[in-house]
Amino acid sequence: MAVALEYANGNINFWANSNLKSDPIKRYDIYSTLNNTPGALRPIFKTLSVELLRHVVNAEISDEDIIWIRDKIKRENPQLLFNNDELSNATYKYIAYNPFNKYGDDVQKGRLLW
Repeated sequence: MAVALEYANGNINFWANSNLKSDPIKRYDIYSTLNNTPGALRPIFKTLSVELLRHVVNAEISDEDIIWIRDKIKRENPQLLFNNDELSNATYKYIAYNPFNKYGDDVQKGRLLW
């Protein structure tokens, strides 16, 4: 249901390249497979409301990156898949921070540009 609701509002664009779009069938298959594989998702996943699942589904990364980040966490920090500690820090440490957007604007000063 979360996949259907999220794609009903339009395509999921990738934050790194907004010209690329996610495939709704592939996105559904990824989460369906992970959900049906013991230990593939955090325990909290099965308790999320549809609204929160929509935020999970709407991750603005490629379908391939969903699998990649999950496999990387499994290899480097498998404990993150079996408990909900450090929930908010699970993936951010794998994303390189870029202080400038694609136009060269400082993202910290972005609010001043509007």
